[in-house]
Amino acid sequence: MNKRLFFASCFCVCLLLLISCKTKHLTVSEPSTDQSAEDIMTLMKKNQFRFITLSLKFNAEVQSGEETNSFSGNIYIVKDSTIWISVQKLGMEAFRMLITPDSVKMLDRINKVYIAGDYFVLSQMLKSNFDFDLLQALFTGNDTENYGTTGFVTEKENDSYILSNKNRKKQTGGFVSDSMAQKIIIRAGDYKIVKNIMKKVTDSSTKTIEVAYSEFMDFEGQKFPQKIDFQLSDTKTITASVVFTRVSPEKKESFPFSVPATYSIKN
Repeated sequence: MNKRLFFASCFCVCLLLLISCKTKHLTVSEPSTDQSAEDIMTLMKKNQFRFITLSLKFNAEVQSGEETNSFSGNIYIVKDSTIWISVQKLGMEAFRMLITPDSVKMLDRINKVYIAGDYFVLSQMLKSNFDFDLLQALFTGNDTENYGTTGFVTEKENDSYILSNKNRKKQTGGFVSDSMAQKIIIRAGDYKIVKNIMKKVTDSSTKTIEVAYSEFMDFEGQKFPQKIDFQLSDTKTITASVVFTRVSPEKKESFPFSVPATYSIKN
């Protein structure tokens, strides 16, 4: 397996979400003309998906350059604590990851390698800055918890609000940049995020993550997107389409992660 497939498969499992119920047609109202950015942010936060544990199953197609690959997998999340990921290709497990707020561990089943470290490991793989909070938010279609909620400006476009912040600052520790430019597109009526664009500009590059959520469903009073389309852009672009085929909230799962003695270790 070459590096492009390795990076694409890792990124694939880092931007996932939910669902397996029947789609319901949603009534979406026109945006109000008198709501401030603070009001919209508050309502968006209020309508976020709330959980303690999540057990998820997904299918994904990832494209990097001329190469397209299909994957399936499972994710188990314990809120604010653990993300366990298994990625399968052709019916066999290719990678297993165990992510906590301060560490990243991965078993590369193809090359029989164990990789461990902090978020610098994951950021190097994906050529972008990630931490636990950001990954958890992207998996669930929520906003990040560790970044400030002030400094946004708002505009209205068709049936959506657009919140923009050119310098949204991180409030807690972790391996991410101190700030990022962000644009959040929020659907009027239910205040769900339908697109999230995050950009970091450095002296040497511009890195952009764009995630679009669609095919929303109603699941026990909360709304989830069944489909996510995402794009990661740096020196090259990775795109993917992810469909969630099962979600089991509050299901107790285990997250086995043992390193075979025959595996080489890379830190």
